Amino acid sequence: MERILGLDLGTTSLGWAVIEHDSGQNAGKVVAMGVRIFPEGLDEKLAPRNQTRRKERLARRQRHRRQKRRQHLAEKLADFGLLPDVKTPAWGELMALDPYPLRARALLEPLPLHHLGRAIYHLARLRGFASARIADGKKDAAEIKEEGEVKEQIKTLRQKLAGRTLGTFLASVFFFCKI
Repeated sequence: MERILGLDLGTTSLGWAVIEHDSGQNAGKVVAMGVRIFPEGLDEKLAPRNQTRRKERLARRQRHRRQKRRQHLAEKLADFGLLPDVKTPAWGELMALDPYPLRARALLEPLPLHHLGRAIYHLARLRGFASARIADGKKDAAEIKEEGEVKEQIKTLRQKLAGRTLGTFLASVFFFCKI
């Protein structure tokens, strides 16, 4: 006689049976069996219970990856002489500079290498397009009207830009740079 344990694994249940089998007589009998049903892993809103933990873990991973990318870029820019070493006081002084006027000036005149590195570092820090992460939804009449107003304002802004980038325009408005 041999004993066989059979398992049936489901998403919210576990079925089991113990069978004694006699291979000589080709017969067997069920010794015991049962099932264990687990409650679904959903909360009252029918969302997975670990969804909050998973989102927080994903945010931590993304933050860590972003920090690593910035650290790697800073090291590479320092290798090429565009930034001072991160552990020096010169790093803090350079990071205290406002990068927008530096970026605007870089379009018109040569900058010192560390200032150019600061502008590049700032561009890399702001990479990505925030509104690309916003999901499209249905639009009602008020939103469509707002879109028309926004499009008009965009058209007016484009005329004010007169071929300049938005960053240079904003730098000229807020920092009084002559660009």
